Amino acid sequence: MDAPRSWMYARKLEDGLLNPEFVKGLEAFIKFACSKPKFMDGSKIRCPCKKCINRKYLPVDDVQLHLLRWGFRPNYHEWTAHGESMISSKPTIELTVPIAEVSHGDNNPYCNMVYDAVDAQFQHMASDDPSPNIEFENMKESPNSEAQKFYDMLNAAEEELWPGCDRHSQLSAVARMLNIKSEYHLSEKCYNAVVNFIREVLPDDNKFVDSFYKTKKLIRGLGLPVEKIDCCKLGCMIYWGEDSSLTECKFCGQARYKSRSGLKKAKVACKRMYYFPLTPRL
Repeated sequence: MDAPRSWMYARKLEDGLLNPEFVKGLEAFIKFACSKPKFMDGSKIRCPCKKCINRKYLPVDDVQLHLLRWGFRPNYHEWTAHGESMISSKPTIELTVPIAEVSHGDNNPYCNMVYDAVDAQFQHMASDDPSPNIEFENMKESPNSEAQKFYDMLNAAEEELWPGCDRHSQLSAVARMLNIKSEYHLSEKCYNAVVNFIREVLPDDNKFVDSFYKTKKLIRGLGLPVEKIDCCKLGCMIYWGEDSSLTECKFCGQARYKSRSGLKKAKVACKRMYYFPLTPRL
């Protein structure tokens, strides 16, 4: 294959039929992707089509079908998400991260999650290049605000929870706490009480996040939003989807909103829950 891999973006001929060169190149891409088990999920590989943009692991046949139907995501000449080393001839964003530390094959899954996040966040930053590559260099200049978010997240993924701790980083501890909060339906007040108690029993120089607010602030750097959903104060249901317009619980009849006398004001739900839409990122 030629260096620029022009065949990747010449999927169809003028008559609308598939370009034989594209089909031949696609077979070479599939073969290459399947030769890098560290970048696979079992027998599945990341799908680099315009819709999946390397966010999903799919069976090889599905990936091939997606690429035949929709083509490759823009500017994916270097197959970094499939095991090829990062080589960029057109750097667009420069971060103060030592080159030796940048590796998509890192054994730290939270570092890999950060790299996936920054790849998704910067894909539409430039109008003439929908998916700019990121050049990691040792630079004297400070990174811009978007780059700094990534740098902070990478620090959180690698920073020990306290000096000598080899089990959890700041990011992995936060991710674990969010999972516990979601699984056991902890309130924000309960969450804050638990994390503050954990901070008390850890060494004084620990990096554990001490509130739900700071947890959300840290996670937002990964592009993982937090959604608030009204729910029944007795826990019968949530006002979501077809039930989003209801004003009282369809099971127990409890009012959705607090009663407020006087002038009309914005409606305030009796109870709300926090939802972390992790599925797209995972």
